[in-house]
Amino acid sequence: MTELLEVVKADDDRLSPLERETLSHLAGQIGDATARITALEKRILVWHRSSEAWGLMPEGAESYAKA
Repeated sequence: MTELLEVVKADDDRLSPLERETLSHLAGQIGDATARITALEKRILVWHRSSEAWGLMPEGAESYAKA
């Protein structure tokens, strides 16, 4: 992903203007989705840590979930 962004942001003729615009748009969507997924993961972990289900987890699962 980083290499793609470097090519998209580069001021050269490797990409046509349409290709650059399209890839820039797609990279933005990927970045937005990644940010939303990260935020949801954090909310899920907070919910799990505060849930009564902690007492029901198999032995050793708590240490994995805290990572």
